Amino acid sequence: GHLFDSMFTNTALDMVSKKGNFEILDFIVMNTVSAQRESQLILDVTADSDDVLAEIIKEITSLGSVLEVRVQELEKDVHLHVDTAKMPEKPPRKVLLLGSGMVAAPVVDYLTKSEDRVVTIVSDSLEAAQALTARSPKLTSAVELSVEPMDAANAEWCAHLDELIQENDVVISLLPPPFHPSIARRCIRSKTHLVTASYVSPEMVTMHTEAKRNGVVILNEMGLDPGIDHMSAMKLIHEAKETGGVVTSFSSVCGGLSSPDALLPDNPLQYSFSWSPAGVMSAALTPAKYLRDGTVVEIDGSRKLYDAEPFKGWPSLNLEVSANRDSISFADVYGIEDSVETMFRGTLRFEGWCKLMFGFTKLGLLDAAHAAREGQTWEELLSGLAEKRGYGSTRDLLLNDLTHDEADRVLAALDWLGASGELPLGSENANAAFVNLLSDKLSLQPGERDLVLMRHDLKFKWPNGEERETNSSLIAFGEHDTTAMAKTVGLTAAIGANLILEGHLDDKCGLASPMMKEVFIPALERLEEEGITFNESTKLIK
Repeated sequence: GHLFDSMFTNTALDMVSKKGNFEILDFIVMNTVSAQRESQLILDVTADSDDVLAEIIKEITSLGSVLEVRVQELEKDVHLHVDTAKMPEKPPRKVLLLGSGMVAAPVVDYLTKSEDRVVTIVSDSLEAAQALTARSPKLTSAVELSVEPMDAANAEWCAHLDELIQENDVVISLLPPPFHPSIARRCIRSKTHLVTASYVSPEMVTMHTEAKRNGVVILNEMGLDPGIDHMSAMKLIHEAKETGGVVTSFSSVCGGLSSPDALLPDNPLQYSFSWSPAGVMSAALTPAKYLRDGTVVEIDGSRKLYDAEPFKGWPSLNLEVSANRDSISFADVYGIEDSVETMFRGTLRFEGWCKLMFGFTKLGLLDAAHAAREGQTWEELLSGLAEKRGYGSTRDLLLNDLTHDEADRVLAALDWLGASGELPLGSENANAAFVNLLSDKLSLQPGERDLVLMRHDLKFKWPNGEERETNSSLIAFGEHDTTAMAKTVGLTAAIGANLILEGHLDDKCGLASPMMKEVFIPALERLEEEGITFNESTKLIK
């Protein structure tokens, strides 16, 4: 009777029911004290995958180990016999991928490694979407549909997009961040989960309650930065907290760069674009806020570029770092707000990039409000921008904020980029003209590699007074057909979708985040399986 008395039977069957199914094949129960023959429970256990089945068996075995001790005290042994069998095949889970740009290929490759995933790729370029389906023709399909701009007044367009979302289990949006709120609202109505690689916007936050009510997971910030940066930092913080440690100093930097072997020596920016140039420009101009030795530092977008500092995390690389967005807000997110005195998140570039970008900003080249016209020359555009700001020439405008040498370098960089003659086609404003210029001159070329760098420097303190510093760093180079940026962003987004489909976030409906242990623990393990690994070192300070 011990199988009943100890509640082993009910507990074991509950464990199986949460993740799989069972059938009792045989159940022999003898009197606990006087029986000469052991009691025996034989189960047929089934699950969706070998991994889930292994988890079930591990949990039941652990339960049996605990109860063996109690049984031995009663001079009785209990043995669990588990017979595994595969469940009948289920229909594949469906993923809708919005976007076919630079980071889409690793998403498709990762999801279609398993035949129980099918991916529909939506793009305004059918050719681009079909190029992705060629990577796994049996498990992918392509749909041509422009989502820029989102035409809410077009009933046929709305119906088509809504139908696609409804037909799938999860949506991965690789669209620009401004489109995500609209996609999220459609996903919530359709009860379809959503994954993005972008920061959570205030508008997205307002959708938490409705998403939770509809049983929808909205998992944002599943990329490189944000994404892998959060998860790898949370791992360090989580491990320290488990032993009573608190964080007193937090510094995290990341950069998507060109591999040095892909850069021409005369390239003044020492940079090539491995992701959207418009995205790079937007991030560069975002105001920053951080905490340094207990003092709050706030700085506007352009000035943070001018104030960039050398970074010696990799002494062999000539790097600089500028502050990235509002670092202080992440102290609350990471759960370290009560102890941290320095809280800094930064963006890495090769030396010289930030000062040049500051100069371009001062010229007005990132000004989307300044209209450009067809046939206009660069000289006319630059002169107009200077006059708009009250200066007689481009050089005079630069000298208001830069030294003569710094101004000369900005003008020489414009000349190297090719800012002469007529503006590029499609240049409706100054910002668009400059982005087009950068895209033409600095796009990563076939055969060239990019480079992703990430480093965390954290200081911890324990109740006994012990203090330690931990460094954790990632270096990833692009491969022959995939950039490091695409791999780190795409894999992370795809892993996020799989975690949802596998039920890891069933209890986290609403706005979910990579800072949740249900996300960062399994996600980092899977990234490591794909070669995305961190090197860690710790030293005693006190």
